[in-house]
Amino acid sequence: MAKPGATFEEGRLIGAGVWNMFGRKRDGTSGTTLVGQGAVIEGSLESEQDIHVDGRVGGSVESAGTVSIGAAGAVLGRVRGDTVTIGGRVEGTVTATSCLHMLSTGCIQGDAFYGSLEVDRGGVIEGQTTPLTSAQAVPEAPAPSDPPRLLPEVTSTLLYPPPPPPPSNGAGLARPPSVPPPPPPEPS
Repeated sequence: MAKPGATFEEGRLIGAGVWNMFGRKRDGTSGTTLVGQGAVIEGSLESEQDIHVDGRVGGSVESAGTVSIGAAGAVLGRVRGDTVTIGGRVEGTVTATSCLHMLSTGCIQGDAFYGSLEVDRGGVIEGQTTPLTSAQAVPEAPAPSDPPRLLPEVTSTLLYPPPPPPPSNGAGLARPPSVPPPPPPEPS
């Protein structure tokens, strides 16, 4: 079993749950970096090669190639790539210099900049969408003042009505639940 932070060559482990899945391509370049389902990364992930996220990343994800966020994936931070496919959730700015493809399960909570845009029925972008022109520079997102923190998967709180008051002994004093009630008075 590899320890977190261990590094291997072909099909190497880059960090806990982050794998270069396909080793080297025929042209000698590395393959896709995968953040597996259940993996949580706090910090930025940058690569010259493709990146696929099925886990959770609390920081930016940037690639010179393709970035894809699977249906189970979540990124709290900036996403940048030549081609970006969103099937999961992104809370931050998304920039696709070539094509941004929103799958039906995808949700961006932030602004989106793109060369071309494809949105499948059900895909959601909660923010401004801006096409990039060839003369337009790719926007830089401001650096966060604090490192991003991943939110728990479920953030709702169930509220229940307060429990009923304990039974009274008749004098307005609560009796402990282990003490049985006094017997009824005998008729006179």
